[in-house]
Amino acid sequence: MSDIDFDSFIEADEPQSVTTKVITDNFKQAPAFKLGIIGVGQCGNNLATAFHRIGYRRVLLLNTAQTDLDSIEDQIAKLPIDRQGAGKDPAVGKERVEARAAQIRNGMLREFGEDFEKIIVCIGLGGGTGSGGGPAVVKLAKDIITDRGGTPSSDVIAIVTLPDPNIDGPRQCFNALQAYGQLVNLGVPMIIIDNAQVGSIIRAKLADGWTPINMWIARTFHMFNADDLDVLMDTTRRVWNYALMLHRKYYEWTGKTLPEGKLKSYIAKKRKGNPYWQKLNSQSVQETVFGIMR
Repeated sequence: MSDIDFDSFIEADEPQSVTTKVITDNFKQAPAFKLGIIGVGQCGNNLATAFHRIGYRRVLLLNTAQTDLDSIEDQIAKLPIDRQGAGKDPAVGKERVEARAAQIRNGMLREFGEDFEKIIVCIGLGGGTGSGGGPAVVKLAKDIITDRGGTPSSDVIAIVTLPDPNIDGPRQCFNALQAYGQLVNLGVPMIIIDNAQVGSIIRAKLADGWTPINMWIARTFHMFNADDLDVLMDTTRRVWNYALMLHRKYYEWTGKTLPEGKLKSYIAKKRKGNPYWQKLNSQSVQETVFGIMR
């Protein structure tokens, strides 16, 4: 999947015929649902990239800033709808998306392939492209699902990130609030990521950038899209209960809190010798440990 040429893209005023293709996700076991994923704006692009890195292959990045797209080195289809960005102005982001709605729709159909079942729209609320263009892309996704005979109220899902008031300015927070209201009115399920809280939840250091957090979000979402979800959920409960038992016993015997490193070591040994536990990947085990140690 190569970048879409900006000049030829802008010159195209009418919908073009779309040649779809068969796309296969890169997982050992196929997920429950075949997802088409589009990232809108810089934050949305970074989150969609995380989905691509864990194995999803029906992915498209949409942005009004060419430089933001160029900064992502992964081999993912990128669709620029302007060069200079939206300057934190949602009106600009909305106008750019609506002006190129036909090309965006064609890009989604082309990069999602023939047999996708749901569309995930990743949006960073606060900036101009995400706040203004995000709801407009959700509308396009709903139209696509409707045309394919699906149910937009369940087959289009928005994953949105909220700005951190301690880091982002009041303008970004206001943009996010306005865009959130528009998304609610569109009637699609939303997964909301609060940037002010998510770092403490997974104990990631923001100094390391947002990549670890985006990867955690993508992996957590994928766990619920696993084909053997019942097995994974049961395994997660077993890991959780075992970790709690170790935590309590260690405190009873020593009067001290079980160090995180020791807990990880005990669980790693248990997982190594238990094929049932091996159905849960190491990242998911680590996140369970984080939950116990908080």
